[in-house]
Amino acid sequence: MKKLLDVAAVLAACAVLALVSGCNTGKGTDKAGTKTLKVTVASSQSMTQGKTDDVEASVSRSSGFDDPVTITFENLPPGVTVQNPDKVIAKSESKATYTLKATDDAKPVSDHEVKVHAKSADVVADTSFKLTVKAK
Repeated sequence: MKKLLDVAAVLAACAVLALVSGCNTGKGTDKAGTKTLKVTVASSQSMTQGKTDDVEASVSRSSGFDDPVTITFENLPPGVTVQNPDKVIAKSESKATYTLKATDDAKPVSDHEVKVHAKSADVVADTSFKLTVKAK
């Protein structure tokens, strides 16, 4: 039953994200095959030089697996950083919002692939989204 609820939570998060731009989900399983982790983000984000943009990451853990999840962003375009990179999705939570900041001279890009890496204990799940940075 818990697994069914976890799947429902991921689908609900995806449905909300789909209203905006669709979503991408990555799934990982531990070596023993007893723990599963899923991470979901919007499939695309758009921001402007000198501005910030929020990225929501949702996670779903298999039954009996409730460890905190660390989210990292890789391959950000030049001039774009995560303002709250140390934010962790706590045991009792299923999502967190991360703020991206583009400097005034961030390189304008279109559909730049940003990788999202979720890690909890010995389980890793990866996905990605397309980031567009517009000139001011």
